[in-house]
Amino acid sequence: MADRQTLTRALGAVVALAVSGAVVAVFVVRQDVDPPSKTYRVELREGAIVGPATVRDRRANLRVVNTTEVAHQLQVVQVDGGHAAAELASLEVWPAARFPSWATPVGGIAHLDPHTEATAHIDPGGGEYGFVCRLADPSGATYGSSGMLQAFSIKGR
Repeated sequence: MADRQTLTRALGAVVALAVSGAVVAVFVVRQDVDPPSKTYRVELREGAIVGPATVRDRRANLRVVNTTEVAHQLQVVQVDGGHAAAELASLEVWPAARFPSWATPVGGIAHLDPHTEATAHIDPGGGEYGFVCRLADPSGATYGSSGMLQAFSIKGR
């Protein structure tokens, strides 16, 4: 975490840019939140997402590794109301399509180039979830409909 002096300097720079008319993005740093206690590996493979079946910590980091030759994404979606994560395969290509009422996105990585990795932080409640890639494959269908989908549950505190 940044110390108070660093945050004060950063805030001063943001105010100076705002006064000059520049576009500024402000990020709020919360020091009262416990950091994630564990990092889980999630691999994006050709035709599959391979990650943990159960995440035991409500706050967690996902180390997402794209092992394929094409760009992918990882959407973490909570599944409610008697639905199953397998139903996420029927979702339309992102970002044009909205999520149905029973599927709530809670985080992920919007774009991950081939053979790269990134970390996503999730902080949802316990329940049933799915990892899914909703980018379009060469046929125009989602990669999720071709198998890039995995159900998992969060049993965290």
